[in-house]
Amino acid sequence: MATTDLIGAQKRAERPTPLSVFRPTAPLPTPAVDALRKLESAFPAALAEQHRIERAACSLRVGESTVINGTPVTAVSLEVAEALTRYEVATARYDELIVRPASSLSPAEFDAVGTAQQTIAESLGVLADADRLDLIEPAETAARYRQASAHCRHFAACADFDGCLEAQDEMGHCRRQLEQAGRLDLIGGV
Repeated sequence: MATTDLIGAQKRAERPTPLSVFRPTAPLPTPAVDALRKLESAFPAALAEQHRIERAACSLRVGESTVINGTPVTAVSLEVAEALTRYEVATARYDELIVRPASSLSPAEFDAVGTAQQTIAESLGVLADADRLDLIEPAETAARYRQASAHCRHFAACADFDGCLEAQDEMGHCRRQLEQAGRLDLIGGV
């Protein structure tokens, strides 16, 4: 995937102001305010960079693209962003449960397999309707990584080192793809 999509980017008319989004429910205690000021003063460059990126991202309409820190980004609708997030979470949960024998699953976990499958199907429908199936490529790569990881553990337990090496090769390939897409977070990376 050539672009990184801005998840949850809203249209200019829909975008709330920063004050309405982050309005506290109660005033912070004085020690907390002092601690926050110390933190902000310790990292002025990082805060300035964060605000610059937020301004650039918030100025985009759905479908518009720009480059932020050398990475091309494209704004997507909130519906697409939510569908993508649901897809990523459901595939991770499905992958976590499907590698276990059905007899070891609790009734809730067994139901969670079906729920994850239903969520995946619904999310795919939303993404297909929006013609944005390209967004799930990193999630599919992460699923392949998790599957290869499970195979590697199995091969290692069976002392099948050739199988383990093959699985590790697949894991490395998937990791490189996710790193290029900036989505190592899907496999617990930074």
